[in-house]
Amino acid sequence: MKNILIWLLLGVVTTGAVAQSIPNGVYLQRNGGGSLVISAGSKFVLHTDGANGHVCDADGIIKNSVAKTDQGCLVDFKFKNDQLAVTPSQATYEQCRNHCGNRASFAGVYVIPPAICTQSKSNAREFTKSYAAKDYLAAQKTVSQFILSCGALMHWSDLADKRNDLAITEFHLGNAAACLSALEPLRERYIDIALDGDAFGGEPVYQELAISIAKKSQFNWKKCGGKINPAAK
Repeated sequence: MKNILIWLLLGVVTTGAVAQSIPNGVYLQRNGGGSLVISAGSKFVLHTDGANGHVCDADGIIKNSVAKTDQGCLVDFKFKNDQLAVTPSQATYEQCRNHCGNRASFAGVYVIPPAICTQSKSNAREFTKSYAAKDYLAAQKTVSQFILSCGALMHWSDLADKRNDLAITEFHLGNAAACLSALEPLRERYIDIALDGDAFGGEPVYQELAISIAKKSQFNWKKCGGKINPAAK
C-alpha cells in the first residue's frame, strides 16, 4: 500500500511538471494577430497587431508560468496541446495597457505553427524563382502548400497576396477555373466593390494597402474570365 501511494504521488508531481512546461520556439496567433518567441532561459518576446495600426510589444522572463514585464505587468502563461494561452493580470491592468496602443491587445491563444509557416521569406523566394523561370507547376506547388498550411495564421494582406500569386500561376497553367477559385475568398471584400472614397474606410491606416490588394485582385479576376459586380471604377 505504501509503495502504491508513493507512485501515485510521483505521478501527480510528474503530471504537474509536464503541464507547466512551455517549449521554446515560435508561436503565432490566428489571422496574423501576432507572434511570441520563447528562447533559452524562458525569455519571451511578443508582438501583436491590432486595429488601425495599433500594436503591442512586451518581453520578460517566465517563471512558474508567470512573467513580470519592465512595466510591472504580470502575465500568466498556460501551455496545453501545442497552444499557449497568454493572459495579462487584471491586478496590473494599467501596467499591461502600457505595452499596447488603444486598439490592440496581446491577450489570447498562440499556437505552435507548422515549420513552413516560420519560413515565409524563403517560401516567397522559392516561388519568385520558379515563377520567373516559368516553372509554373513548381510555383503553384510552393504557394498552394503555404496557403494550405499557414492560411489560418496569416495576416489578411499577406494571405491576399498569396492568393493572387496562386491565381496568376493557375492562369499561366491554363486553369481559369482554379484561378477564380483561388480568388473567390477575396471576392466580397476586394473584388465586387467600387474603389471610391468610401472603400475600406474603417481603418484609414490600411486604406492604401487594401486598395492596392483590391486592384490586383480585380485585375486577376477579370484576367481569368470573372465578372465584377458592381463594375469597378
